[in-house]
Amino acid sequence: MVKLTQRRNYLMKLLKVSVPNFRNLKNVELTFEPSLKPSVFPIGSLNGGSKTTLLKLLFLLLSHYKDSEATQFLLSFLGNYKPNRLIARIEILHESRLILLEYRLN
Repeated sequence: MVKLTQRRNYLMKLLKVSVPNFRNLKNVELTFEPSLKPSVFPIGSLNGGSKTTLLKLLFLLLSHYKDSEATQFLLSFLGNYKPNRLIARIEILHESRLILLEYRLN
């Protein structure tokens, strides 16, 4: 007999992204409504509007802790960013709890 165990759903929802001043991104604030279906949100701007920079920054900030190569790439990506200055603030909803992540370069 095979016993099936129920897996917990560890769904996280991105609520808000704020980037005060990074490269061409100035006072960027994106808010995502978690109740909208489907959970796909377009990000649009003119060519050169830093859409790719925003997506790379989010990916690197949310995944850089995993390995040292990603951390080195993040530091290279940030370039001459001044220490202790806010890079980004990200709000995530996880199991009805609000998680606030602030990223600063030490």
